[in-house]
Order: sequence, then C-alpha cells, then structure tokens
Amino acid sequence: MIISTKTYALALFEVAHEQGRELEIFDELSSIEEILADKDVRKTLSLTLVNDKVLEPVWKFLETYYSNETIHFLKILNEANMVRDFSRIVSSYQDLLIDNELLMIVDVRSSRELNDKEKETLLKSLKEKYQGRYKVSYELDSQLIKGMVVSVNNDIYDTSIKGKLDQILSYGGFANE
Repeated sequence: MIISTKTYALALFEVAHEQGRELEIFDELSSIEEILADKDVRKTLSLTLVNDKVLEPVWKFLETYYSNETIHFLKILNEANMVRDFSRIVSSYQDLLIDNELLMIVDVRSSRELNDKEKETLLKSLKEKYQGRYKVSYELDSQLIKGMVVSVNNDIYDTSIKGKLDQILSYGGFANE
C-alpha cells in the first residue's frame, strides 16, 4: 500500500495537535529539512537504507536535539523509504498549519526597502487581525511605483500606486483596450 506525503504529514500533525506542539514540531521538521538539503547527508542516508543498524548512531545523536515524536517519525519515513520526499511532507505539514490558522505566510512586496520600524509597524497591524506565528518574506518590486502589496495566506492588501492605477483602469472600462 502506498501512503501519500500528505497522509504522513497529517498523521504527524494529529500527534502534534494532541500535545499542542504543532509549531514546535514544524520547527524541528524545518531544521531537519535543512540538514537533509546537504548532498553528503542525502548520499549517506541513501547508502545506509539497506542496513538500519548503520543509522543507530545517527538516531542517538538526533535524540539529543529533537523530540521523540520527530525521531520516531523519521524512523517511519526511513523504513518506508520516504526520506527523499521529506520536503514535500514538510510542505504538506506547513499547509496544515496554515489551514488551521497557526501559521501565517506573509509576503511583502514593496517599491523600496522597508526599514525596521516600518516592518515592525506592519507586523503590529497584521497581528491585530491575524493570530498565530508569522513566516515573513520581503521583496523589492520596482513596478509598484510606490507603496506595497502584502499577502497573508490567501488575503491580499495592495496599497501600491500600480494597484490603484490598475483598479482605476479596470473600473473605468479601459482594461484590455
């Protein structure tokens, strides 16, 4: 029987949810994802899949840094030969956090680089509307002319001049002419 990456993510999410540790487990998964991004680590894991005993020192070492749930989850993935799909599982887990409003993915595009005070003010206003943890990325976009476009999960806030001009053009019947 083939189990999808989403099913693995959901199973771990349910365990973490029972303990109220969804974000803590996500942090551990993200950390491990960074480790697995290393080519040498991936190569070692793929070579040792044949012999589980070779990985025992690895599991012991990881136990000092990660929770029992995460280590057990990794062992399950290893036994199922699913370590290669780890990034997809982490992505599915992240989607579950977003769906359950525990994680807000915030993408900020601005016409100029925002200073620390502007970033702090923006996050403060977002926290008035959205609960949970924030994963924020900032990007410069010279096409915006002035202002910014902020997306929070599926909500978009556009204060850019370009956005206002696009609205005027579409409302005025000038679009696609």
